[in-house]
Amino acid sequence: ARSDRTRAVLSQVTARLEYISNYLVSDADRMEYEEWVRRLLSPVAAELGWQPKPGESDETKSLRARVLHTLGYAGRDRDVIEKARQLTGKALQDPASIDPTVAFTAFSLAAENGDAALYDKVMAKLQSPGGNLESYYLYFHTLSKFRDPKLLHRTLDYAISPAVRSQDMLGMIAAVMKNPAGAKPAWDFVRKHWPELEKVGGGFTSAEVVAATSAFCDAEMYDQVRAFFTEHDVPTAERTLKQSLESIHNCADLKLRQIPELSTWLQQKGSA
Repeated sequence: ARSDRTRAVLSQVTARLEYISNYLVSDADRMEYEEWVRRLLSPVAAELGWQPKPGESDETKSLRARVLHTLGYAGRDRDVIEKARQLTGKALQDPASIDPTVAFTAFSLAAENGDAALYDKVMAKLQSPGGNLESYYLYFHTLSKFRDPKLLHRTLDYAISPAVRSQDMLGMIAAVMKNPAGAKPAWDFVRKHWPELEKVGGGFTSAEVVAATSAFCDAEMYDQVRAFFTEHDVPTAERTLKQSLESIHNCADLKLRQIPELSTWLQQKGSA
């Protein structure tokens, strides 16, 4: 059994591996980075498996979800992705067939590698009556995980439709903004629909949307965010805006400096 400290370190490592995957890996180095992640995490994933064991701690269950997602997301592990698809397909027919502690990991990986057919199935389950709140939010958040821009545009349009409760609207839009594939489409959507978002969300609109911009990571987006919120005052989120701009700037600077460093490291030690 892994110690609490080991579990905590592994959880931190998975978060950093996904951050690196999102922002610091060039297209030329992508395959080698993915291979390195697979070599690093595959033994841990094999030990944890997909099913919780009797008497297992909540920390271990959480670690399983993190490791499997990172292995499928940053490592593009084919077996993990295929298993996630299988579990998601079964769960869409029978929600009780999947353990709740890995449900979001499975659905996220399936969506990240999914198509319009899967999107339609998730949307249908979201809109069907009779489900519990946990299942509702599982389907709800899965819609923001797809990578196809057309599907993400559907999610954004759905977010401001009467079908979505006003208290959930901003969360769905923010989730798309935090998806690297949806960052720019969601930001363009926010700017286009800002009056509608303000009307629905009131003062909370600016805080949630401004916080979501912290996921951006380039100088152009920094300039756009600063210019937009200079023109559209956000008095309830001044501190959040400052923090988001700082985060975008730091990430863009880190990316500029670390992409070549990471490339060199992968060439020298990635196969070790």
